[in-house]
Amino acid sequence: MVKLALFALWVVPALATFSQGSLNFTRDYILHYRPSVFSTSEKFCKEFRQQCVNYAGAQGAHHQLDCVYSQPGPEMHAFCGGKQKNADGTWTGVTEITDYTKEAAALTESTTVRLEPIGQAACLKWQAKHPNSNIVC
Repeated sequence: MVKLALFALWVVPALATFSQGSLNFTRDYILHYRPSVFSTSEKFCKEFRQQCVNYAGAQGAHHQLDCVYSQPGPEMHAFCGGKQKNADGTWTGVTEITDYTKEAAALTESTTVRLEPIGQAACLKWQAKHPNSNIVC
């Protein structure tokens, strides 16, 4: 947890400028990418996003992504999900999001799932200890 706390303090100032989604410990996985394949976290996030878009689209869903570029890597909090589209291709009013993180990670070169999301109770406990972290639960 100490590593997580230090990480969150490092990320917070850059969230507004470089984020893609948000850090949501309730749903974000910790993914590991090989630095020899992705030289920056931003390059990893862009490729993970593309695989998320491709996979969610093939399921008839609009992608939902968390992958904050300012994370130092090669371990990243990230999530890929999909909102099921209506028959006309819209997703207005859809609140249920299907988790496609493992599938998108498997499609992203040299990427492995290290840890699954910590869950609501653990996230809220962590958030209470770090009220200025901008972490979503």
